[in-house]
Amino acid sequence: MAIVGVVVFIAVWAVAYARSGSLLDSLLTGLTLAMSILPEEIPVAFATFLALGAWRLAKQGVIVKRSTTVETLGSATVICTDKTGTITENRMSLAQLFVQANGQTLAPDAWSSSDARRVIEVAMWASEPVPFDPMEVALHEAHKKSAERDRRPDFQMAHEYPLGGKPPMMTHVFADATGERIIACKGAPERVLRRSS
Repeated sequence: MAIVGVVVFIAVWAVAYARSGSLLDSLLTGLTLAMSILPEEIPVAFATFLALGAWRLAKQGVIVKRSTTVETLGSATVICTDKTGTITENRMSLAQLFVQANGQTLAPDAWSSSDARRVIEVAMWASEPVPFDPMEVALHEAHKKSAERDRRPDFQMAHEYPLGGKPPMMTHVFADATGERIIACKGAPERVLRRSS
């Protein structure tokens, strides 16, 4: 059977080359027909064609595990990314602010109200004191711009309850020299609201 496959391969390759003049295309045509004669060679043929496809994609600067990823990406009209900066510059800024107290969504030029400043301040206290995450850095910068008085230098972190529980929540407790405390939580909204009430 293997001899028949080799004979068919050479014959088809020669005929296809005579018609098209393309060495690579005629080779692939002959290989395809020869593999169809030998069913036990289907995995080899499949791996060969996948390798050729991966080689062509790599020449164009695309390397993926599954070819369906490229097909899906090609049909995409909108790409949304998370805050890790995978496709972005690893830098974020606050574009809008939702104030639950009055149900308004505010642009940066309208953050002078006390409710808006309070939302930014609570979000800032809930983030790390020395932020490293781009979102937390953006919160600290927004607080610096909107606050009437920056109280961060007056307070030190007294205790941190690490992220945990179901659903997860993290709590920061800050204290100043007079004993005033600020407690800020972040995490799953349902748990934060339960602790706040």
